[in-house]
Amino acid sequence: LQGALVETSGLFPDVPLMRDDLRQQGLLPATEPYSGMTGFVHFGEGGGESIDGPSVFGDYGNNSIVDWVFIELRDENNPATVVATRAALLQRDGDVVDVDGVSAVLFDETLAGTFYVSVRHRNHLGTMTASPLALTPAAQVIDFTSPSQAVFTKDAPLAGFERYINTVAAPGQDYAALWGGNVNFNRVTNYAGQANDSDGIYLAIVNAPANPGQLQSFVLDGYEPTDVNMNGQTKYTGAFNDVDFIFNITVPTAANVSSIVTFSLREQLPE
Repeated sequence: LQGALVETSGLFPDVPLMRDDLRQQGLLPATEPYSGMTGFVHFGEGGGESIDGPSVFGDYGNNSIVDWVFIELRDENNPATVVATRAALLQRDGDVVDVDGVSAVLFDETLAGTFYVSVRHRNHLGTMTASPLALTPAAQVIDFTSPSQAVFTKDAPLAGFERYINTVAAPGQDYAALWGGNVNFNRVTNYAGQANDSDGIYLAIVNAPANPGQLQSFVLDGYEPTDVNMNGQTKYTGAFNDVDFIFNITVPTAANVSSIVTFSLREQLPE
């Protein structure tokens, strides 16, 4: 997740190790947050997944939990059709695991077959394999963090930029992550323009019940979709605010060749 990768300096680390601020602050929900959330519909066996116990959210270093993610299996002949879903857990090192915090994600009510696999998140843009994969009871690794993992593209101008690719200090090592900043649940991240995500952050701040003075500098604590840098706080102004994060991933990005402020990153999933 791009939001959990960015550091307080505004830079990305040399290795794809995410921050687990939400876990450290005790903000992660014990039950998956996607049921009833706009834009997320469970199919098949999915829905209502809960962690096996409080120890799942313990401190396990690189294997500590960052957040819940939403996994979809899609029809091999029509990838716009979702066959089955599961909510699962994401570790700091990028592994997606089941509700015990360690095991491979299992669709135990879905027959073996060939499926497109997509990964989505509550305030990031999802991604999907470029082709269907044969899935069986044997665990299979799909490394979405590798730029060599082919993923689906629907917008030609974004070909090659389907996921944010971070060129790190270590020579020749690039890592891919889900684009962040999707505050409005509309499968688009944009800094300015119609239905932009910056305004979504502003409205969350000034309309917060704990902010009767409607101060733009108010800090909204908690597990919120507007917390795009995933530090447990929604901020419209000040250091490490969430609006700057959206600007920095949409305006200077290589996909935005003209650096226009209304440029939009669009979720590359068939609908």
